[in-house]
Amino acid sequence: MFLDASAILAILLGEEEAPVFIEKMEKAKENCTSAIAVWEAVAGLCFEKTTKGKTVARSTVVEAKALVDDFIDFYSVKFVSIDSCEYQTALHAYMHFGKGTGSKARLNMGDCFAYACSQNYKLSLLFKGNDFIYTDIEQA
Repeated sequence: MFLDASAILAILLGEEEAPVFIEKMEKAKENCTSAIAVWEAVAGLCFEKTTKGKTVARSTVVEAKALVDDFIDFYSVKFVSIDSCEYQTALHAYMHFGKGTGSKARLNMGDCFAYACSQNYKLSLLFKGNDFIYTDIEQA
């Protein structure tokens, strides 16, 4: 199973989907993510911990990184590589499902790479939100 940043954030922030996501992770044969998804999760935590309009403190980034790193270690999440194959698949995702293309999915860059990793590594995708439901991705 591939973990999108939205799923990582939902778990770390204790959102209502967290117990279901954790159960799915515990039942999965293997849990994977990418450097892009992890970066996005750290940035998302920083955004949550910073008052709107304020500058994100370096200490906030360090704390957020530590939380995400602990999550990765605790659940033995493996990193998949992103190379030219994922680039091509991410472009395909953008062309068909990206923001500005008229698709209801409105995938952003991180979403397109999560889509690419999920497709290319043949992993179901664990995510929160209504973006990927408008794609052909296998949902976890």
